[in-house]
Amino acid sequence: DALALKLEKRTELNTELMQAYLEYSESSNFDEREFLRRAVIVRDYGSGVMELGYSSVQLPKDSGFDSDRESLTDEEKEKRDRANLSRSVRRSRAQVRRKVMAGNLDHMLTLTYRENVTDSKKAFSDFKKFVRAVRVHVPGWAYVCVLEYQKRGACHFHVAVKGWQNVHLLRSSWRAVVGDGNIHLKSPFGKYSSNYKWDFAKLAGYLSKYITKGIHSLDSKQRYRVSEGIAIPEHRFIHEFPKFTDFVAELFDSFGVSCSFHWKEENSSHGWACSW
Repeated sequence: DALALKLEKRTELNTELMQAYLEYSESSNFDEREFLRRAVIVRDYGSGVMELGYSSVQLPKDSGFDSDRESLTDEEKEKRDRANLSRSVRRSRAQVRRKVMAGNLDHMLTLTYRENVTDSKKAFSDFKKFVRAVRVHVPGWAYVCVLEYQKRGACHFHVAVKGWQNVHLLRSSWRAVVGDGNIHLKSPFGKYSSNYKWDFAKLAGYLSKYITKGIHSLDSKQRYRVSEGIAIPEHRFIHEFPKFTDFVAELFDSFGVSCSFHWKEENSSHGWACSW
């Protein structure tokens, strides 16, 4: 496609170096003075919506892993576990956001129980049955679904979908599974707005924030579900940029997209930028 051709002209794909980067990206044996080569990931969702992530690449001299991990103190293990949970939440939020944008999903449904269902496994089992029922009438129905707990403790779902929805069909399908429950369309402009279409980048951000809720009661695999067939438009490459060049702005400019936000780590070894 057009983006791939642009990247081909601007970069040198080094498979061996990319493999080394993937294997050793967790290593701390980097030399800041050598941060010239960067592994870059570009995700172009269309309509001027694009994000870019990058990390400096330096092959460490020692590729071994820390053999003393098991000798950590209880405090160190707790700190490690908190860090792992935080990373897991960030990955989940990013995945939800990217899938919504990749699918150009622009409507949001909320699925609720009348009964106080607090078991997330049962809730996701019900949701799976609901999807099967819907696809009898709408084959290939695509979605990104996030579970949230109501104040009373009951599970409910926020579901991003694409385009006009037959809410009567969806509601009857949901009630056929759960008995007494409800589905309604949520508008980006307020409860009583008749315009239910979202900007897909805003919907992606809105839906991903629910991943943080219930962090202590849900693990990363239970927070969301995504239908098959939504492919994230990802292009990975490794390239050497001049040391003091604003290569992020340069890349955005070359794709005809404006960079609205750019975060980078203090020593500029890695960062993330987006157009929204």
